Amino acid sequence: MNRFAVLLKKEVREILRARATPLYFLLVSTLLGYSFYTALSLYSTASEAALVSPLYAAGFEPVPGVFTPLFGALFLLESLFLPFLIIPLLALERSRNTLTVLLQLPWSVTAILGAKFLAALLPVLVTTAMTFPAVALWIAWGGHIPWAEWLLLLTGHFLYGSVVVAISLAAASLFGSVGSASIAGLAAIIASWFIDFGRDMHVAPLFELITPWSLTQVVRTYEEGLLATDTCLYLILLALFFLLAAKVLLDPDIRGKGLSIVLVFIVSTGILAPAAHWKWTADLTESGRNSFPARYQRILQAAPDLQIEIFLERTDSRAKDYEKSFLKRLLLAVPNARVRWMAGEQLRDHYGQFVYRVNSREEMTFSNSEEEIFIILAALTGSPPPALSEKEVYPGYPLVTSDTQQRLALLVYLLGVPLLLMTLFFFHRFERTRTGVVHDSKKI
Repeated sequence: MNRFAVLLKKEVREILRARATPLYFLLVSTLLGYSFYTALSLYSTASEAALVSPLYAAGFEPVPGVFTPLFGALFLLESLFLPFLIIPLLALERSRNTLTVLLQLPWSVTAILGAKFLAALLPVLVTTAMTFPAVALWIAWGGHIPWAEWLLLLTGHFLYGSVVVAISLAAASLFGSVGSASIAGLAAIIASWFIDFGRDMHVAPLFELITPWSLTQVVRTYEEGLLATDTCLYLILLALFFLLAAKVLLDPDIRGKGLSIVLVFIVSTGILAPAAHWKWTADLTESGRNSFPARYQRILQAAPDLQIEIFLERTDSRAKDYEKSFLKRLLLAVPNARVRWMAGEQLRDHYGQFVYRVNSREEMTFSNSEEEIFIILAALTGSPPPALSEKEVYPGYPLVTSDTQQRLALLVYLLGVPLLLMTLFFFHRFERTRTGVVHDSKKI
């Protein structure tokens, strides 16, 4: 066995020996169980009406209806509790000076940090795998799984978990104590929540600029079924940045650490800035809810220089509905479209209007109806008006589950999954005891 494998095995063993690890998995299982139970109940209740109305059934999609709430529970737990599991792996070694001993052995800072990062991904992998029983139950009850969309959701949350691990290791490298490092790591992770709040409350224009780089917004891209190159690169580069920062902070040579971190930041930003402009987005949803039907796409192809002026406050309910249901999809289809949110006297004089401009021709409307908007765009571009095609209607996948099935789902996560995890932990400790490994009772 090579030296890095020995180091990795040691780090994995430290995670499995930590008393917080089984508690974390029990918490994950409990929250996943209640999230799955609640999602099943709501989906089933609404599906009863959809079974008799095919048009109503088109709104039932398994991933946003059932599995996104499930992964939302993982997002919350990874944000708030995972750092407290990862940070002691490094912070305790620093406080006990065992890290100094490791550095005197034939291991570099890079090898030690790499082993800790890979070992710390184990809880992320396990918690992600804990969503599989929900998938198995859903399929067993006759539910439909859009695999491309589900795998995208799985990948997005794994990448987010990797970023949380990297931030935790960087915080532990910066601070010597577990408490200080935990506060710093948690603050860095939940900073995205404050950015989103500032953007929604329109605290300052700065929040509008940095909101697209908020971790919550990036994860939401995966939850919406969008595969985007810029979000994937952003999460990967963000994790690498924090790992490089941790490597610099752990280096015994204290000279030029500040300059090294600044250089790491500049290089990461230099890579990310052009990557953000090289954007390729694919809608992996079966319903195509992030895309327009083909009859609309043809109209948009004839409007490459589309300009839109919106005379609404961003906090207006009509503006929020317009931005969420129409504008977001429009900017995915026509990235070069120019959108202006009007302000000042113009906003007051023309409040509620939408102005569309193509090839120096413009049309005004007060409606945010998608059908009417595309009739206007067709007239501006000289395209034939769109006609409804029945083939484009998404069938939907409603599913009614019984109370017994819903209680079974809850029981699996409250009893079955924890029992399996406790059995695995018991055999792991028993095997180590049987082979003569001495446990340190003071380990956390």
